[in-house]
Amino acid sequence: MLKFATPREAVSCIKNGDHVWSNAFLALANPIELQSAIGERVRETGEPRNLTFCCSSGFGDWKEGTPNEEFIRRGAVKSVVLGHYS
Repeated sequence: MLKFATPREAVSCIKNGDHVWSNAFLALANPIELQSAIGERVRETGEPRNLTFCCSSGFGDWKEGTPNEEFIRRGAVKSVVLGHYS
């Protein structure tokens, strides 16, 4: 059965050390709402931590001040695995 979740609900399922996958190509289909919700949770609780992000292409949209920049600086990300990076 198809179930929709808010970004905050989806992020509540992420635990420390999890792998988070997205199928975006840089700014195209970049899950900015999900990344914003991760940033909010990290800011509020200090978790999740030590995440591995896996993407088919680049991570984020490469603009300064985007949500993923903040949670990376706060220690939420251990590593990033990309299928394409230039």
